[in-house]
Amino acid sequence: MYSDSGGPSHSQDDVACRRIEAAVRDVPPAETRITAFEVEQAVEERLSLTLQEQPQGEPGQLPEGASLETLPVAPGVRSSTLTNHSTGRSIAEVVRPAIEHGRAAEAGQSMIRTTVVPAALPRAALDWQGTFLRWTANSTTRHFGVSPKTETTVEEHSDAAVLLTRPAGVIDLSAVVDAVTVAIATRPRSGWFSAINETLAAADLGTHEAILIRCGNIADSPRTADYCLGPACAKLLDPESFCDGVSKRLER
Repeated sequence: MYSDSGGPSHSQDDVACRRIEAAVRDVPPAETRITAFEVEQAVEERLSLTLQEQPQGEPGQLPEGASLETLPVAPGVRSSTLTNHSTGRSIAEVVRPAIEHGRAAEAGQSMIRTTVVPAALPRAALDWQGTFLRWTANSTTRHFGVSPKTETTVEEHSDAAVLLTRPAGVIDLSAVVDAVTVAIATRPRSGWFSAINETLAAADLGTHEAILIRCGNIADSPRTADYCLGPACAKLLDPESFCDGVSKRLER
């Protein structure tokens, strides 16, 4: 499990504290008087990641209408993503170093072109080789001062799955965790799941031969979800059924 705390607060209290700190920074200790003060409220925010690996499953297959191609590309061509919002069809072209004999070639590039369209995934896809992820956001507010003291905790989940479509594939989530840590650092807790979803589609999973399922906030109603091949993403047409299965895998 990975854990990281939320970003800095920018409340009026923070501004006041910084001004007080600046005012007394150069005052000699002998001339400083400390008076009593009281903290009325404290907020603790935390984001954790739970992983459930499934290394023994069989590799799956691309949904109907989805495709993945490796093409040669001329120098100067850049990566791009094009989405037709009326049909939901999305095409992404990611330029990478060319591979020769399993290693990056000294010169030359190749393009990974992925295409996705809105589709349903069979529940059997949950048995494919891959990794299930659950991001959990916790916010605990403690009220002090006049009794009775109170504590309020809000917890939300966002589930995802990375399913391999070729045998002997390897999923590398270390870069994903690092990228998410950077992405949420400047966002309030309400924006964490949006930052996670954006980061997941853009991150390098260690292989382009994998389907990423993003189930979104489990508290959302109606439930929405999509699947991605690289930066190309399209709607999952059976989000309730499929994401319920992902959640059950993570709760075993």
